[in-house]
Order: sequence, then C-alpha cells, then structure tokens
Amino acid sequence: LRNSYTNGIRIEGASPTLTNNTWTNHFGAAVSMDLAASPAISGVTITNNGINGAYLDGGSLTVDNAWDDPDIVYWVSSNTTVPVGKTLMVSPGQVIKIPYGDRNLIVNGTLRATGTVAKPIIFTSFADDSAGGDTNNSGASNGSNGEWGTIQFNAGSTNNLLDHVEVRYGGGWSMNALVTDKG
Repeated sequence: LRNSYTNGIRIEGASPTLTNNTWTNHFGAAVSMDLAASPAISGVTITNNGINGAYLDGGSLTVDNAWDDPDIVYWVSSNTTVPVGKTLMVSPGQVIKIPYGDRNLIVNGTLRATGTVAKPIIFTSFADDSAGGDTNNSGASNGSNGEWGTIQFNAGSTNNLLDHVEVRYGGGWSMNALVTDKG
C-alpha cells in the first residue's frame, strides 16, 4: 500500500489479518483504526508515512480488546479509557506511543500488560525513537520528560497487572506521576 493522501488502511470494528505488507508514503498513518478493531498484524515494513505505525482513535473501549501486534507501534491519539467491565490486554513486545499533550490511558476496568524480560511492553512518547523506531517520521529524536500524561488506575478498577512494562517520558501536564493509582 503506497502513496495515499490519508491513511494506508482504515480498520473499523474488524479483525483482519495483515501479514507481510509494506506501507509507504502515506500523508496519514500506515494503519488507522478504532478501539473496537482487533487486527492481526505481522511481518510489516513501514516507511515514510505521517505516522509509521497504527493510529488508534481515542475514546472508550466498547469491547474487551487486545493490543497484540508487536510488529507495529500503536499510536494512541488522545485519552483512551478502559471502562468498568472491560479489559484491555497488552502483549509482550508491544510498543505504545503517546503524542505530546495531556493524553492519558484511564483505567476504570482492567489493564493486563504482561511483557517478558526479552519482550517488555513499552508505553512512551511519540518522540522516543529508541522504542519502535521513528514513528512520527521526524528524523532521529529522543523523548523528553513529561511529554504526555499518565496511565491512571481509578478507584474500582480491578485485576490490573503491569509485568515487565516500561513507562517512559510521561508524567507531565496535569499529572502527578507516570502511573497514578487512585484506588
């Protein structure tokens, strides 16, 4: 897929299998998807896009979901909420990038992020090229402290797990920390 004025592919509430594809020269993201999408993406080559990754709409999860495509960086566009009664699973090796601003992952339900020593899960800034490469296609850069908000566990959230997870370059804006537990 190449040379789109917008995104390479848009996924809405679907579960396609996308294997061994190349996305290049899109003004938008390689992949754009809503929070109900559950693709299986592997073996991809992604270059020279507005976002070299999967752009996730913000909002609230409407179904249990898994971010389990470590061959592509997930770009969280705005505040994303895991509501009461819903679960978000994040798989080993998944890199999640959050753009500059007061953007947060808010957990009212359950977040299960289970990485490994060899494949940690990384939540980081859009500018952190050390994880997942140059996702914003801006040339070599590093993240800076406080570039995004927090992972916030609210009172009533249950069965949360962060195992072999790195959280980088957040804790800014109106937040008190990289990870906030209000339980």
